[in-house]
Amino acid sequence: MALQESLTLLNDSRRRADAVQLCIQWRLLERCRFGSPNSRSHLRRLRSLAKDIESRAAQGLENIARHHCGMISDATTSIEAGIEKISAGELDGSAGYNSDIERLGRAVFSLAELFAPESTTPRTSPELDELAARIDIRRNRPIFSAEPLSLTG
Repeated sequence: MALQESLTLLNDSRRRADAVQLCIQWRLLERCRFGSPNSRSHLRRLRSLAKDIESRAAQGLENIARHHCGMISDATTSIEAGIEKISAGELDGSAGYNSDIERLGRAVFSLAELFAPESTTPRTSPELDELAARIDIRRNRPIFSAEPLSLTG
């Protein structure tokens, strides 16, 4: 019985952490240039996190979680299809991108509100903006040379 309670607590903690991570990934995606390698990475991460949350949804919440996770999957697939069409020269812009990002954001923040209400920040939160900016800076930091410094000048 104690093991089952521990597993339930662990599952809840993972779900909460994933829900917060969804918010961060969404904001990072929102800040990306459409079609960039980073945007594709964020889309994959969003879909993966949603799948994890859906698989760990507690009884009674699984239908709601499945609905929002399905919306995340649909929106990320739609965005990726738009990126592929632009890459193939079939489209001249990011048509529908903003509406897909908005739809994705609604689903992400609905899940965060459901599973991590104590950690949820509004979509326009300065804290979320600041966190996304710090992550962008860290990811785009220049890589320094591995050559040793000369002590003779």
